[in-house]
Amino acid sequence: MGMGSLQDSGSMGGMDMSGMAMGGMSGDFNYNQLRALHPTTLDSTRQWREIHLSLTGNMLRYVWSFDNKTLSESDNIPIRKGENVRMVFQNMTMMRHPLHLHGHFFRLVNAQGAYSPMKHTFDIQSMGKVTIEFDANEDQDWFFHCHTLYHMMSGMARVISYEGSPQNEYARTGYRHLKREDNKLYPWADLAVHSQGSFLEANLSNNKNALEFEGRVNYQGNYETETHLLRYLDKRQFLAAFVGYDLRDNKTLRSPSDTEGGNRRTAENNRNFRRQAEVGVYYLLPLLVRAELRTDLTGQLRAQLERRDIPLSNNVFMDIRGNTDREFTLGFRYMVSKYASLSTNYDNQYGWGAGLTFHY
Repeated sequence: MGMGSLQDSGSMGGMDMSGMAMGGMSGDFNYNQLRALHPTTLDSTRQWREIHLSLTGNMLRYVWSFDNKTLSESDNIPIRKGENVRMVFQNMTMMRHPLHLHGHFFRLVNAQGAYSPMKHTFDIQSMGKVTIEFDANEDQDWFFHCHTLYHMMSGMARVISYEGSPQNEYARTGYRHLKREDNKLYPWADLAVHSQGSFLEANLSNNKNALEFEGRVNYQGNYETETHLLRYLDKRQFLAAFVGYDLRDNKTLRSPSDTEGGNRRTAENNRNFRRQAEVGVYYLLPLLVRAELRTDLTGQLRAQLERRDIPLSNNVFMDIRGNTDREFTLGFRYMVSKYASLSTNYDNQYGWGAGLTFHY
């Protein structure tokens, strides 16, 4: 799909700038200093098409997109041959993104006006705005994407498609792989093996859904598991709804009244002995605090606040969580490699412990 050789025709003060990566964005250089050798304005008598795209993403989940939609959710941008195309980009993320359009030179509109440079790739700064213009003089389909490839693979891509032109072979078959890639399931897990017990957190997610599992067990046979299936609801993926199941039996912590006598339905629904399905929502607050509200099928509510991976230094991280069931955990990890940490934690039901945490 439009993989031919492309040259950069920008210059600064008569100097050929084609060898400068990202158009000289480093040091004291910036795009407003690039000036073409000859005017680059487009034929004003032709019809114009204006396209606005926001660069969006979720840094925590590492999903990148245009207008909050990945390639698998919205693939084509239709244009017509013979028109002028103006594309206006607003970067709403806290990262810079180099964007590349295959098969076309475009005017990078800058302070040089009619002498704006011709390019095929441009870098857009965090919260920045860039306008490009080009002559729609090709056919078929051309890939447009972030040149940071792991941003592209997670969804920050589109196909510029000429209306009335048959799809080329790559558009019919090749970029389907990329559409599968940004919707691919990705796993991660943390297993802490400590002196008072073992604690597992695992996650399997794609661009809209996640399956979460949390398990705790100590050496007296107490155990707890929580399994939740989440669906992200809003464009920024701060809000999610979930259904799940809570299974626990803390034999040495529960009192006789937890499982004997009284109303059995109530007895089987407490913080030490549970067999309950549940539903809930969570919202990501500022400072990456996860606020959660859930209810089980008996109508008992639980609210929880959690913050993971608080960076105390380059290698030391802290986790903290508390809820209205009077459960509280606090943990610290010292990363010795990307796969292992020295760790310690306090759980008000399991006590203090220390050991190793393994990361996958």
